[in-house]
Amino acid sequence: MARVLTTIFITTIMLVAIQTISVAAKSKKCKQAYDLCGGDTGKKCCKGLKCITKDDSPDEIGKCIPKSTKCKKAYDFCGGITEAKCCKKLKCVRKDDFKNAIGKCIPKNPKCKKKNEFCGGLAGYKCCKGLHCIPLGDVPHTGGVCKKGKLCKKKDQLCGDFTGVKCCKGLKCEFKDDFLEIGKCKPKHH
Repeated sequence: MARVLTTIFITTIMLVAIQTISVAAKSKKCKQAYDLCGGDTGKKCCKGLKCITKDDSPDEIGKCIPKSTKCKKAYDFCGGITEAKCCKKLKCVRKDDFKNAIGKCIPKNPKCKKKNEFCGGLAGYKCCKGLHCIPLGDVPHTGGVCKKGKLCKKKDQLCGDFTGVKCCKGLKCEFKDDFLEIGKCKPKHH
């Protein structure tokens, strides 16, 4: 009888040990922050992490990066590899549509700026109807002041997204590169 109990006791201990090892092995299947993931490894990231790769290739190996959990406030950066989310009443506006593009949290219904109020700049404040953002200088993203009237920009003056002012007839707004939202008025070529 003692032998049977000893055998049952030892068998029970072995089963518990095997089950514990099995549970531990299952819990280690997901990768922790900054561990390698994806690609040939087939390893997935644990909850709250995302496998970030350099491109969309299914064979690409990446790293487990923590997802952003705090919401971003107005005009903070959003998106990117951490997938930072904007707080309520804000939307993430990205300049590019490629994977992991960074954007800015912009109010969904931004209030327009009134006459003589600051406009433009990095925040991209827009003037109310009938007003135009007149830049304060020749440096992109410095911002300006909302003024009345139908205005147009002359040759070599700043134009583009934040100003809300178009080039005069016969000119078009040319951008130095794809990353700038502001350009200079240049003659149209027919």
